[in-house]
Amino acid sequence: MDLSFNGSDVGDYMQKLNNLIKAVESTIKDCNRKYKNKQEIDSLYASLTNFLSKENLNDSKFIDELTFIDKDFKKFVNLNDANRKKILEYKERLKNLNTEVKSMKTMLEKSSNSWHKYNEAYGILNSWLENQKNITDISNVDFSNYQKYQKLHSQFNECANFLIQVSDPFSSSKIKENLLFINKSWKSYQDKFKDTIYEQYLKFYECEHSLNMVNDRLAKIEHLLNRNVKISSTNKYQEELQKSFKDLEFLETNLKLVSKLSQRIDLKREKEKINIFADTVRSSDEKINQIKGCVSEYQKTISQIQPDINSIVEGLEDFEFWIIEGENLVRHEPDQFNFDEILLHIEKQKKHFDEFRIYNNSIKTKLNQLQSLKSKIPQNIDTNELNNKLLKLRDLITNLNTKRLKWEELFKEQQSLWRNFHSKTKQLEGWIANAQRIVIEKNDDFNFLIQKHKEFFDNINEVILSDFLKSGEKLFCLKNDKDKLEIKNLMETLEGQWKMIISHAPTRLLKLEFKNLELLLKQELFEADKELNQHFSALAANHNAEKIYKKFHEKFKTSNFFPLCESYLEQMKKCVLELAENKIEDRSFIEDAFQHLNSQWISLTQKIERLSNEIQARLNKREVIDRNLTVLDSWLFEIETTTKNLFDYNLPSVSEYSRTLEKMEVIFQSFY
Repeated sequence: MDLSFNGSDVGDYMQKLNNLIKAVESTIKDCNRKYKNKQEIDSLYASLTNFLSKENLNDSKFIDELTFIDKDFKKFVNLNDANRKKILEYKERLKNLNTEVKSMKTMLEKSSNSWHKYNEAYGILNSWLENQKNITDISNVDFSNYQKYQKLHSQFNECANFLIQVSDPFSSSKIKENLLFINKSWKSYQDKFKDTIYEQYLKFYECEHSLNMVNDRLAKIEHLLNRNVKISSTNKYQEELQKSFKDLEFLETNLKLVSKLSQRIDLKREKEKINIFADTVRSSDEKINQIKGCVSEYQKTISQIQPDINSIVEGLEDFEFWIIEGENLVRHEPDQFNFDEILLHIEKQKKHFDEFRIYNNSIKTKLNQLQSLKSKIPQNIDTNELNNKLLKLRDLITNLNTKRLKWEELFKEQQSLWRNFHSKTKQLEGWIANAQRIVIEKNDDFNFLIQKHKEFFDNINEVILSDFLKSGEKLFCLKNDKDKLEIKNLMETLEGQWKMIISHAPTRLLKLEFKNLELLLKQELFEADKELNQHFSALAANHNAEKIYKKFHEKFKTSNFFPLCESYLEQMKKCVLELAENKIEDRSFIEDAFQHLNSQWISLTQKIERLSNEIQARLNKREVIDRNLTVLDSWLFEIETTTKNLFDYNLPSVSEYSRTLEKMEVIFQSFY
């Protein structure tokens, strides 16, 4: 089973651990039963070993420290409290299973070895005891190998009794039968020498064997006292000392019994042997008392220092986990995060490292406690491992804090880059928003719109765009391709909007100016047409032509009407041409409007000319009439004068009368 995290989902990873626990539990359950024979035990042992090897749970990684979990813990970045608690539970369960697996392996190994020793001892003892049955002359018995068989017999009994406990009912019954048979044969062998000198030898050998067993156990207990013990294992060591103390009491009782039995042995020819044996018994007794004192002293000392040891060891796992979490927080470079993630990460980091002082002081306190304990603990208690672990934790915390400070500096720089980018982005977006508002603003006062447009676009600050682009380029160092792509897209979008607005601004200004000119020209044409219609109506009503002419002349001759309108048209034409040069697609309505106004202007000028002609004709006709009226007035005066002379009572002569008539005829002729 691959237990490496490798960036997989936390839930999937915990499922792997759960499956592993179930597999280990199932394997232990299969092994934890009564066995038929050695072959079955060897098969189960091989299966257990293969399972541990297959699952990569060898002693160095799983059985001792479960470092595969600790290692993968460091890969968890966003491990919530629930998942963290669950994984710690799995780790604790695996540690307990570790103990069970070790016990099971030991049990299977001991069972297999016991079967081997049992079968071997049974074969040897059975053969030897069968041979001893044929002895008839006990005077020629060789006891030189007796102690060897005696030791083998004790080993056989020990193995048989152990196998009876771990074997199934059928095998246990068979072992019991063999055990009874061998012991019965052994008893029969010993009974042959009853009431003989050899019986005393056998008793001596039995006492000597018992003494050897006592001394062997004493040697083991002495080795226990001299064994190098890790300070973290003092609880277990205390349990071993308690068991050893009980064993010493049992050995003491056995030694007294051996001593009494040895005193009853009557071997006058072996006095030297007996004396040596007695000296050994006394020496063993002294040694038991001495070791009992040492064991008692060790127990007392360990009981006194155990609370301090527990205080030092307690919480170290929390220290390690705190360091792992801290490493997770500072192992990522700032260019792996976007702005929101940086803010969240800084908050998490601040919350975590608020506990730095607590953990740092606690480690120093534990080191001082351990230093104080060194003078109190037994010499075989090794404090180096714990001391090195505490020093390592202290160094890790110090290094972690150094990393954190460097990390904070880097993140603040990165945060500054993001803040600057956001600030420049906001500034550019604000400019674009203002530009868009100006572009889409509606108002009947085109002069107002033109003035506002010019005030905004004639003073464009190019630095707004360049600063934005520079701030974005500084973030291209990001390792997160998604963030880089988003920044790049935003830069391209806003730069595109800027350029589009800038490129369309002149076109909009042209359109505004055209619309303003169109409005002004329309107004001029409307008012001119209205005035022309009034003049035509006045002429039709035979109003005073001179007054009409005077108004007409003031409006269309002496004023700047024609230059103004022609100027409007010229400027409008210029706008149309510029729009055509720029290939503006939606310029058709402007061209149509220009053509329409140009046509209106032509029509109006023709109408003005027509009105001018009609006024001039009316004025010319008036001049003729006035001239004729003057002649008529002169004619009437002459007629009146002539008539008066004609009808005067002082009649002229006929010749004068004739001249007067001729004169009147001329006058009338000239009139008509």
